[in-house]
Amino acid sequence: MENSLENKFLGCIFDIDGTLTNSIPEIAISVNTVLAKYNRTLYSEKEFHGFVGYGIENLIEKSFNIKKSDSNFLRIYKDVKKEYIFNFSKYAISYDGIEQVLSKLFKKNIKLGILSNKPDILAKKTAEYYFPKIEFSQVFGAIDNIPNKPNPTLLNSIIKFWGIDPKKVILIGDSTVDIQTAKASGIKSGAVSWGYVPRETLYMNDPDYIFEKPSDILDIF
Repeated sequence: MENSLENKFLGCIFDIDGTLTNSIPEIAISVNTVLAKYNRTLYSEKEFHGFVGYGIENLIEKSFNIKKSDSNFLRIYKDVKKEYIFNFSKYAISYDGIEQVLSKLFKKNIKLGILSNKPDILAKKTAEYYFPKIEFSQVFGAIDNIPNKPNPTLLNSIIKFWGIDPKKVILIGDSTVDIQTAKASGIKSGAVSWGYVPRETLYMNDPDYIFEKPSDILDIF
């Protein structure tokens, strides 16, 4: 990992779940409601830590122990997405200090973006609901027919839209998915320790920076 004082960035792209907001309670309630509907085993919030990161389809595959080819998959997918939208903002909270960090970055004219594997409609609603005073110039969640992270397609489109040297852009998230996405795009990666992935796992994936608390992010700008 690099010394955080060596670089100055002009653009910052954030993951949502486990990075900006703690949404595991929301995810757990939504998925467990559908699991109960299908008489499946329910899971604790902690167990859901291992299910998230790669998008709702992967979440369903892991929690229901089925494949996308299963005849019930599409019906379960629609049920989970419906519950997820229904429960939006009821249980998730933003992490302490995150809004202040975003505000300071915005005031420093840092371009801000969001890139999440949660449904695109919920990614946009999250930005509007939890951070109404922050102007994110680009917000993307999972979009049909566009590959999710760690594929860098959407990340690259954000950087192209900004017109910033990729060396001056960083992707910050709480999971190996975010580190892999940044590496696939050739930009710097920042991993936060307050999310859902153990710190040791983050270190093993060699992010450029690890942030122990939200205010640490400001040190690289």
